[in-house]
Amino acid sequence: LKGYLPKVIFLHLSPQFETEINREAKELARELGTDIEVAFEGMELEV
Repeated sequence: LKGYLPKVIFLHLSPQFETEINREAKELARELGTDIEVAFEGMELEV
């Protein structure tokens, strides 16, 4: 990782697990010391 992570956007396809996925993404972000954004319907990304 060389001390740097690029912007992370977490994409999932199962709304029934959205609460659990959000919780796990926050926990992972805390462990990695970075931000993890959970994507949402209609979200647009500029690459």
